[in-house]
Amino acid sequence: MNFYESAIHTEGGNYMSDGHGTGMCSSVIYESNPGWSQAQVRQNMMDYLGLSSLHVYQYITWDMTGHIDLWGKMLNDTTVMVAQMQPGDPNYNLVEQHAAAIAQVPTVYGGTFNVVRCPMPPAYTWWIYHYYKSFLNSLIVNGKVLVPIYSTEPALTA
Repeated sequence: MNFYESAIHTEGGNYMSDGHGTGMCSSVIYESNPGWSQAQVRQNMMDYLGLSSLHVYQYITWDMTGHIDLWGKMLNDTTVMVAQMQPGDPNYNLVEQHAAAIAQVPTVYGGTFNVVRCPMPPAYTWWIYHYYKSFLNSLIVNGKVLVPIYSTEPALTA
């Protein structure tokens, strides 16, 4: 079996692709590759992954990873699920901008990506620490998207 390795440093949670040449990731990809210009990072990703377009979105605050999968998930080659943050969340406006931008990205079929929204629980705050109780790196089974929600105190109520 042939083995291929790129010089780029990234993690799986910060990359999604439609399988037809369109890729998406967060801007943490630039911070993960110090000494590389943004243009070099983009070109390496496009060359190595065979992309015709790469869309890079500002990562959100309070996310320890900076990954795109905290707020976005490509469901298929025409649909992207984007988090619907709680009003008042410090990332609300940024994620709304991301949803609007993704809805303008062309698909391989000539249209643009369909954006579906997933309501997110409020961020958990304890003392000076903040984190989200969910992320969109979900599991797709029999046409259903299973999104994890962490159990933390105070407990979520339905």
